[in-house]
Amino acid sequence: MALPAAPQLAIGADPVIGAPDAPVTVVEFIDYECPYCQRFAQETFPQLKANYIDTGKVRYVARDFPLRNHP
Repeated sequence: MALPAAPQLAIGADPVIGAPDAPVTVVEFIDYECPYCQRFAQETFPQLKANYIDTGKVRYVARDFPLRNHP
């Protein structure tokens, strides 16, 4: 049985770091006022960057996606 085609998501003008030809692209939908997103940025993202983005394994895209109550 064949695997389904990978979903396509236009990156547009979203901020991107990492190798353009990385085998994996991670798109994070973030709210800049969200405390959980802030915790991820402070505690988890540095590890993700060091282990995967900086090594060329992952390209990372940040997409602004505010919650309804955040402008």
